[in-house]
Amino acid sequence: MNEPRKADKLVGPIAYAFYYPDDTYVYQIKWQGVAPPDSSYKTGDGIEVVVDLDASGTIPNPGDLAPGPPGLLVVIAWTPLTAYGLPAAVEPLGQAPLQAAVWVVTSVCGQQVQGGMTVKEVEEVLFGPPPGAATTTASRPSPLPRISLSRLLDTCSAGVLSASVPDIFGNMPSPSGGSGAISRARSFVKGLDLPCDGYSGNQAPWSAAPNSACGWAELWGWMEYARDSSYDELSAIGVDGLPPRYLRRLLVLPPPSASWPVCRAWQQRGSLGCDAVAGCAMWVKADRAKLLEWGATQFGSSLTLRPAAAGLAAAQRPVAAGDSSDPLGSPEGGYRCFNAPHAYKLGFASPVRTFDATNRGLIESNPTQVLLPASTTSPTNALLINPNWPAFPAPTVPPARPPPLLYGQYRSRLGGDAGLALTVRERLLLHTLNASLADPVGSGAVGANVPSPSPVLVAALQPGQQYRYTAARVVVKFESLQPPPATDPAGVTGGVAAVSVCGYRYEKESAGEGGCYNGLDDDCDGLVDSADPDCA
Repeated sequence: MNEPRKADKLVGPIAYAFYYPDDTYVYQIKWQGVAPPDSSYKTGDGIEVVVDLDASGTIPNPGDLAPGPPGLLVVIAWTPLTAYGLPAAVEPLGQAPLQAAVWVVTSVCGQQVQGGMTVKEVEEVLFGPPPGAATTTASRPSPLPRISLSRLLDTCSAGVLSASVPDIFGNMPSPSGGSGAISRARSFVKGLDLPCDGYSGNQAPWSAAPNSACGWAELWGWMEYARDSSYDELSAIGVDGLPPRYLRRLLVLPPPSASWPVCRAWQQRGSLGCDAVAGCAMWVKADRAKLLEWGATQFGSSLTLRPAAAGLAAAQRPVAAGDSSDPLGSPEGGYRCFNAPHAYKLGFASPVRTFDATNRGLIESNPTQVLLPASTTSPTNALLINPNWPAFPAPTVPPARPPPLLYGQYRSRLGGDAGLALTVRERLLLHTLNASLADPVGSGAVGANVPSPSPVLVAALQPGQQYRYTAARVVVKFESLQPPPATDPAGVTGGVAAVSVCGYRYEKESAGEGGCYNGLDDDCDGLVDSADPDCA
C-alpha cells in the first residue's frame, strides 16, 4: 500500500497486507524479527511466509484455531516466490481500457451522509456527464472538473491506456479503445449503505460508527463489504461470471464531519501496483474539488508510480511529494499529466533526443540544440540524458553506478496539463531518476514490473535560464520558446521549446588544454575563449 496523503504531505509510510491465493480475505501483517519487503515490491507480487501461529489469528487450513487477533499474521520469515522461478506479477498496458468498480458511501449506520457526493456526481468526475448533459448546475456547491478522470488519463497516456494505440511492447490493442482510459461500459458506480459494524471473512471485526478507529480492519472490511454487496455488478463486467482482472476498486468515503469524525488523518491512499485477481484497492474522501486529482494520484500509484519529489533548493533535501507538475506530487494548482520520468516509464512519452556514452562527443564543449514540443501535443516530447560515460576527472574509486538519469520536458497549459501550477507552467522541467537504462525494467525506469524510484524535480526553467547538472557535467539551457509552425496558425500546439545541451570537463574555461585559445566553450557557460572572464 502506498503512503497515505493529506493535502501536500505524506502522512504515513508504505504498509503491507497479505492475502492467500485461494481466498480474497486481506490480512494485516506484523513483521517480527525480519525486515519487510523493500520498495521494489508491489501489489500482486508473491512471497512465501513463515507465520508464528501462536501469535497470529486464524489462517486458512492451519489444522487448528490460532489464538492471536483475527486478521493478523505475524511473519517471522519470508522468501520471494521469484526465487523459485515464478515471475513477478506484471499488468499489461495498452491491451484494453482499465476497469473500475466504484462505491460511493451514501449512508452510514442508517444515517444519510452530510456534505458528501452523490453517485451521479462521482460518475461525472470519473467518466464525464451523460451525452447532452451540462457539466455543472447552479444547485451544486462547487463546479465539477472540466475533464473526466477517464479522459485525463487517456490524454496523459497519449492513448495507451484507452488502447487506441499499440502498447509499449508493440502489442496491438484489442478491443479497440479511444473512448477513454477507464471503460465506462465495463465499469460501474453505485451507492453503498455502510452498516455500523461487521466482520471480514478472516473474522476481524470492523466498525463504521462515529468512534471508529479507521484502522486496517476497517479499510479492508468496508471494501470487502462493498465487494460482497455487488456480486451481480461484478459478474456483469467480468468474464464467465468472474470479476475482471486488474480491477480498480475505489471506495469514496464521506468527508469527516461533526457527526462522523472518522479517518481525519488522511484524504487518500491505495495500492502500489495492481494484482490480476484481487485487483487494487483505493480509498478517497468525497471532495468535489479534489476527487479528480486524487483519482489520478491513486490510479497512477496502481500503475506502479511512486511519489514525485521536488528538490529545487540547492543543498536541501527533496520534498517527498513536492513536485507540482505530477499527480503524485504536490496538490498545488489543478489537474495535470505525469512528469517525464513517470510518462517514460509507462510508455506514455518517448525522447526526441537521447544523449549517452555513444554520442557524448557531440555535446562536448558544443551546445547542441534540441526542439521539444509541448508535452501534451505529441508523445515524442522528452529530452533524456543517460550519463553512463566515464567520469572526469577519473575518480580513485569508480562509482558503483552512473549518476541519475536526467529528463527534460516542456510543459504548457494544454489538454491534460490545463491545471498546471504557475511555478511549473510554460517551463522546461528537469527531473532526475535514480534508475539505470542498462537495466531499465529491473531498476524501475521502464514498464510496470517494478515500482519507479521517486523522480525528483530539480529545475523549472524559463527562457534564458540554465541548469548545471554537475554530477554528469552537463548544462541544459532553455534558449527560447519558438512560435508555433505555419501549420498551426491558431497556436493550438503552444510553440516549441528550443533547448541546448552542452557537456563540459572543466569548471573554468582556462582549465582546459588551450582553453582560452581553442575556440571551444570548455566550461559550457556560453562564453568562448577570451570572451570568458576566466581568461582575463
